[in-house]
Amino acid sequence: MQRAWYHAKRVGGEDKMSENIQIKFRIEKDNPLDITTLATALLSFNNSIDEFVATQTGVSGARTTLQSVEKGSDIFNMVIFAASGALAIGELLPTINAYFEFFGNIKNIGKKSVDDIVCDQFLTPTSLQNLENVVKLADKDRVSVEITSPVFNHCVFINQDNKEAYKQGIATARQIKDFENKEAVKKVFEKMSITLYQTTNTDKKVKFKAYCYELSDKAIPILIDDETLKAEILENPYSYRFVCDIEIHKDEKGKISLYRAFNYVDKFEIIKE
Repeated sequence: MQRAWYHAKRVGGEDKMSENIQIKFRIEKDNPLDITTLATALLSFNNSIDEFVATQTGVSGARTTLQSVEKGSDIFNMVIFAASGALAIGELLPTINAYFEFFGNIKNIGKKSVDDIVCDQFLTPTSLQNLENVVKLADKDRVSVEITSPVFNHCVFINQDNKEAYKQGIATARQIKDFENKEAVKKVFEKMSITLYQTTNTDKKVKFKAYCYELSDKAIPILIDDETLKAEILENPYSYRFVCDIEIHKDEKGKISLYRAFNYVDKFEIIKE
């Protein structure tokens, strides 16, 4: 595989602390990348960092700049720094480290509760779009992306094995945040009856489908946000009707796209005639 390296160096030497942060953005590939995809990903990476830093610290203008391109190679030297020295290195370093953790955990977002996702101030339409643009680098076969740094605890690895997990995490965040239809997000129906259509043994938060005939005649993805209800369902999902509160989420066309089940009440055996 060919390797393209994006390496940010501290200005002033390895031992001197400055407001510049060393990173490494590496792409492994077998074939040339589309220049538009690459440029969009790098610009989105810059914008994503700036938005995260601004949200975390209140200081905008963090930038990733290209210092040089090493002769005869695909190695680009870059630096991340805060605008006009507005943040000391002691504040900027943990903030960028937190950004790396945020980015890397996108692929596991399904394990978070709905309330945590809804309240996460970093999950904005622009941040999710920027992350998606970086992940798209791995859309092409046999392409992987590594964003690392010797000064950070957290790193980002996107490859053929986990790229779909990143995409699903971004899609789940968008679905739960429901940016296009805020009014529908908190529409709750109390003491509704659901019957399970599909269950899986994954760790994903959204992993079931269920019928709630009072709301729709279709099986809808359902997020089980109640530990007692989840235990009851896992014990015997198809022999009972489960009564709980249902929060509905709708897509941009006004159709129900997700149920959130909580406040479990009781279950009743399904009698087959």
